Amino acid sequence: MSHDAETDPVDPGRPPRRPPRGVLVALWDDREVVARLPAEGEGDVVAGRGAGCQLQVDHGSVSREHARIHAEGGAAWITDLGSRNGTWIRERRLEPHKPARLRVEVGARIGNVTVYLQGAGALEARPARFTGDVEYPPDVFVTRDAPMGPIFRLVERSALSSIAVLILGETGTGKDVIASSIHHLSGRRGLLVTVNCAAIPDSMFEAELFGYEKNAFTGASAAKPGLIETAENGTLFLDEVGELSMAAQAKLLTVLQNGQVRRLGAVTGGRVRFRVVAATNRDLEEEVARGAFRKDLYFRLCQFTITVPPLATRQGEIVALASRFLAKHCEEAGREPLELTEAAGQALLAYAWPGNVRELEHAMRHAAMLAEDGVVDTAHLQLGPRRGANDPLPATPKDAERARILGVLGQCGGNQTLAAKTLGISLRSLVRRLDEWGVPRPKKGRPRGG
Repeated sequence: MSHDAETDPVDPGRPPRRPPRGVLVALWDDREVVARLPAEGEGDVVAGRGAGCQLQVDHGSVSREHARIHAEGGAAWITDLGSRNGTWIRERRLEPHKPARLRVEVGARIGNVTVYLQGAGALEARPARFTGDVEYPPDVFVTRDAPMGPIFRLVERSALSSIAVLILGETGTGKDVIASSIHHLSGRRGLLVTVNCAAIPDSMFEAELFGYEKNAFTGASAAKPGLIETAENGTLFLDEVGELSMAAQAKLLTVLQNGQVRRLGAVTGGRVRFRVVAATNRDLEEEVARGAFRKDLYFRLCQFTITVPPLATRQGEIVALASRFLAKHCEEAGREPLELTEAAGQALLAYAWPGNVRELEHAMRHAAMLAEDGVVDTAHLQLGPRRGANDPLPATPKDAERARILGVLGQCGGNQTLAAKTLGISLRSLVRRLDEWGVPRPKKGRPRGG
């Protein structure tokens, strides 16, 4: 097993594993700028907002001359120039005017902008602007209309690097699709391995992620590789990473720090090369502030962030997505294709979609079973109350999550198991949120209405 450079701790005193590559990339929002990293002795690159900067980053969190990057001794070095918001490598803020090693494709942050190194031939290979001709997985529906156009540009750009990506968004918005696209576009030889962090009990976490040797515990009749080993040369997708317990977070952090995995029952471990993509519907900064999520793990995961908007704000793709899901489920059911009537399309646009894309697909699966005469009309759509034309969207992601979960729980008559299934989250996660919000839960043996 090999070791990926992005898991190395920052250590200016250690010899480099390989020489720096030739392109610096700065990413923020839906913007990107690139600049060559000069060879040793040929000068340096200043990153900042100033007009004279070689890596000019027009972002309010970046100082006019924020940081200097140069090659020396077979390595790349970044130096903060006394900036207002600092230069960061993972969770560590650099001391001003003190160089620190910028490892290949690990990434640093100048203010709120990610800067990383990429291959020497990348500058010639990169289009100045993405044209939309990128080949996505066949099951991914790509729309360039606002607000998803900028999202897919971020997917394409982050896929080209090895930096860790954190995908944020409500449950059911398609964070797994974004992760799949990043892996597919990266061209990695290995697999995309998904870890449902909410579904793995703490007692099984090490066995599932790290694997085990024969006879490591009762019932271990044969050795088994863990999910991390399975992601060798591929992508490890940590879905619902915000649901991990503090104990599980500590174990995961150890692997991300040193790149080594030791199976249960093994004496020694081995190094694994993989790229990390994580997703959550939680506000991890808030979780860190209240002590529910490790700050050091958060900085490991959020080298680059993509926020997926809720479906209700993506009016330009609701009907198109519905038609794709309808065709898919008609084909699976062995029946002739169905079409949405204009009234059905208007009903879909007027609905608030508390369960987002996942709820839309469930609605189309149900409609494919009910519809007759070649069309899907409003009578075949089992939707909840419409969102009024003047009803505002929730002010914050936390408000949106609460409204979505309580809305689905109400539609399910208070049945938590059914609500969790509809929302696509574990029952444990649902109960945890209700407890946090102080929402009373029905007691066994008592009628819900009484």
